[in-house]
Amino acid sequence: MPCGVCIPCLVRRAALGSDEVQTTVNLASRHDPHNNNPVARVHLDACLDFARRLVDTAYSVQAFVSELPDVTMTALEADLGLAPAKVFELYRLFAREMLATFT
Repeated sequence: MPCGVCIPCLVRRAALGSDEVQTTVNLASRHDPHNNNPVARVHLDACLDFARRLVDTAYSVQAFVSELPDVTMTALEADLGLAPAKVFELYRLFAREMLATFT
């Protein structure tokens, strides 16, 4: 069974919905005994912090590009036809899914 606390588990739950994915720990539920455990929440809290910045109307594409994960920067630099503004919008979609699922 997936752990529910690693980044792939968090992304999967946000993308598929909180009721569709069974995990050992369910950080989308306030009733899960691990919900207030800072060790279990470390990745979630980091993702939620980034998500809140992404959806803030004052957060710009330039700010986004300045703190991109390496894998995303590599994809942008590979000239695959990805525009920073389009990638920014994709990350914003992810941010809204994360916030809707985990807050």
